[in-house]
Amino acid sequence: MATATDYLPEAVGAYTRLPRQWADSRPIENGKTSLMLLIDQLDLLSATMDKIFDAVVRVDADALIVHGRFLQEKFGHAATGGTLNIGEQPAPEAPRSTLDLP
Repeated sequence: MATATDYLPEAVGAYTRLPRQWADSRPIENGKTSLMLLIDQLDLLSATMDKIFDAVVRVDADALIVHGRFLQEKFGHAATGGTLNIGEQPAPEAPRSTLDLP
């Protein structure tokens, strides 16, 4: 939550308060411009958010795995991974002529 309400707005706000020409061309730390520092900060925030997202989603993915193992133990066989044809009607067969052989 702090990333969205504090860290990200602070990084972008500090950069946008600087004059464009100065921010994009004048090195201010270790040879990097303000723009380069902002990009580094945004990359760091993005990588951190990716890790947080993966951790949150992993909880649900693990629950799905556990449930699948339960079902396997309960019913004794795994699904084949087939597809569902919900709402699809089979194609009608072409009418057969009386001349067609069985």
